[in-house]
Amino acid sequence: MIFRCWRTIRYLKWRQIYYRFRYAFPHFLNSPSISFSFFTEKLVSRFPFPLLSPPSFDGKQCFTFINQTHALEGNNWNDVSREKLWLYHLHYQQYLLQEDCDAAYWVRKWIQDNPPYQGNGWEPYPISLRLFSWIKVAIQKKIVLDEDVLSTFSRMVSRLYSRIEFHLDGNHLLENLLALYLASYFFEHTDFRNRRIRERIESLLKKALDEQFLEDGGHYERTPMYQAILMERIADLLNIVDRNYCPELQDKLVIILRRGMRWLNTMAPFGRIALFNDSAYNGTPDLNGLNPYVARILNESVDSLVQPLDSMIPSGYIRVGCGDWTIIQDVGPVGPDHQPGHSHCDMLSFCAWLNGQEIIVDSGNCTYRKGEMRQYCRSTRAHNTVTLNDMEQAEIWASHRVGRRGYPVVPQIECSSQRISMKSGHMAYHFLPGKPTVVRNIILDNNRLMVEDRVESNHEIVCASYLHFSPNVSIQKIGKDIIVIADSRRIRISSSVEGILEKGYYCPDFGKIIENTVVRFVFKNKLEYVLTPI
Repeated sequence: MIFRCWRTIRYLKWRQIYYRFRYAFPHFLNSPSISFSFFTEKLVSRFPFPLLSPPSFDGKQCFTFINQTHALEGNNWNDVSREKLWLYHLHYQQYLLQEDCDAAYWVRKWIQDNPPYQGNGWEPYPISLRLFSWIKVAIQKKIVLDEDVLSTFSRMVSRLYSRIEFHLDGNHLLENLLALYLASYFFEHTDFRNRRIRERIESLLKKALDEQFLEDGGHYERTPMYQAILMERIADLLNIVDRNYCPELQDKLVIILRRGMRWLNTMAPFGRIALFNDSAYNGTPDLNGLNPYVARILNESVDSLVQPLDSMIPSGYIRVGCGDWTIIQDVGPVGPDHQPGHSHCDMLSFCAWLNGQEIIVDSGNCTYRKGEMRQYCRSTRAHNTVTLNDMEQAEIWASHRVGRRGYPVVPQIECSSQRISMKSGHMAYHFLPGKPTVVRNIILDNNRLMVEDRVESNHEIVCASYLHFSPNVSIQKIGKDIIVIADSRRIRISSSVEGILEKGYYCPDFGKIIENTVVRFVFKNKLEYVLTPI
């Protein structure tokens, strides 16, 4: 246990360690009061705010989040019998934009039932999202921000400013800073201290944006769901904040939004994201609403141009299309070394579509609660990749921890009009005797999908390669071959070793687990299999 902890914390930034200890003693922290005059005349937006998630409020007392429906009993916003993620969604208050929601009532009720600084709602991440929710609903529904609301707004901003999640970093830190930047837009900056706070927020946000968004537009946690969430947040910010307010930062946000949306659409070939890492459909803003919303913000189309080859090497993904096949492969590391909490053991894994229908899928993610299913969703065997000696690519533990991890080798890509070849590999298993390297070559040629897995080692190793199929297809075994029956096509899988049909789990949403079919190939050093439409 001690060594595993060391293998985990050795990758952290010193700032993360410092703030982890600092926030561990909250009694020694104050929440400084940031007093400001709220400019209500700034409560305008260029365009209406779309509701990009399914309705979660029934108009009375019941809320549905992560496929769980519960009533809010009295003033118990922090029911310990509820999953933490469910409670977080309750406190985000993104349901305030629903037409059947009395937003003014629910804002007042939250204030009455959640005194400072008690419960989940006063944690930094829920504060960040709720600040956006309150501003958006104040603009959209013209609710009056009375003295009580503005006083609570000030307390939330003060609390967030004193608890910025430097210890977590990643998307949490970015959400904190985006919310503080939005709040600072409404500050009266004649007071020196408030002006200094604003300048610090802007400086921190610029640094975070530069670090977290890569050259190809992807967020460095490499998770399509969080990419979409951050794109919505940045679009909301640009919709509200005047372009002349901090022009340099506003221009940076425009560039990030443009690149980020292209990345997101590339990772969603047919309107839905590929479920790499901690992605789930019901946690992702609806792209059918997000795309036109961002197009209005940018005054330009944001649809991704489909190319035969789209290499997003900084993010570690490659998307290819050839014949009737579309493939997205993960050729990147587990994530930023200092924050791999949303990463899975999925190096060299891929998803495949035939004529737009999902055939080979990522297992997705159904929960953040520590336990068997959380461990499964993050595991190597839950992905379309190779395990050695039944060990994990990375030392995943708890709910969001990663200890030992390995790194990929630079992929080699060859592309012609009729043939695409992607050769990639990783050294994640170098901790095993013989320091084995896993190499995968994916070839699209003559409408066939060919995969060659090779393990380079001078020691004998038990190798297994997995294929996870969509629950919307059926699988039959005919002799040594496997037949996949899709809506309009059949696919024959021929392999150098006989595939074994097993039960697996497909988790497209939080709170949803669907049984599916998995094919496992057990081999020694080399495996070849071919998927041919028939």
